[in-house]
Amino acid sequence: MEGLITQYQSLIRQAFPKFKRFLYNEIHWESRLIGVKGARGTGKTTMLLQWLKEQNLAPNKAVDISLDDIFFSQSDLKSILVDFHEKGGEIIILDEVHKYPSYASA
Repeated sequence: MEGLITQYQSLIRQAFPKFKRFLYNEIHWESRLIGVKGARGTGKTTMLLQWLKEQNLAPNKAVDISLDDIFFSQSDLKSILVDFHEKGGEIIILDEVHKYPSYASA
């Protein structure tokens, strides 16, 4: 988990474009769950990170997790999220969420 937080902290320190996608002002940011889908390379991740950076949260309060990270071939997402929450985490961005035939269906 610490590696994922370190990756996020590196990402959030980057400079982001001042331009914001039209969707930025359409999202109800106060919602408990927000889903954004669309084609690759259209700025979804950048938009979410722009918003997160503007929140000026302490480093342990938010994280962006890319689910295509090799880390998840050996780790359980649920236990990672529970651990993050127990340590005071409040906002989680799950990026690169895809459905594969091997995923368990609910």
